[in-house]
Amino acid sequence: MQDAKKILKSVSILLGFIGIADVVLLGIHVASYCLVLAFLSEFLAAAIAVIVMTITSTALILFGCFSISRDRFVRGGMCNIIAGTITIGIYLYYTSGFPILQLYGLLGYFILLPAPLSGLISLTTLRKECILATEF
Repeated sequence: MQDAKKILKSVSILLGFIGIADVVLLGIHVASYCLVLAFLSEFLAAAIAVIVMTITSTALILFGCFSISRDRFVRGGMCNIIAGTITIGIYLYYTSGFPILQLYGLLGYFILLPAPLSGLISLTTLRKECILATEF
């Protein structure tokens, strides 16, 4: 039971760190594109919004990974799921409205998976731990 918990916890934390890299790179890409077009006031505001959302998502994933490492699976899982949702929102907005992220195609959607998947694994770890504890 403890070995499976450690493996799931490690996988969840690893996916969280991969999610941080994805969020930061996505944020840098979108913000730099918006800053190039910053002479239009709309794009300056969009760049600032993307930077704020990127920092928020990164902080949430870091806190989520820290919480998961301390066996607080619900808190960590929810933080990672919320951060993944923010990242998905950024991606969908800039894929549908602007051609910034359309060059990634189907691969772009796989970039969005690590953070919410980390959260789901964390919540599953807690559920699996509860089920195994009640069996004995």
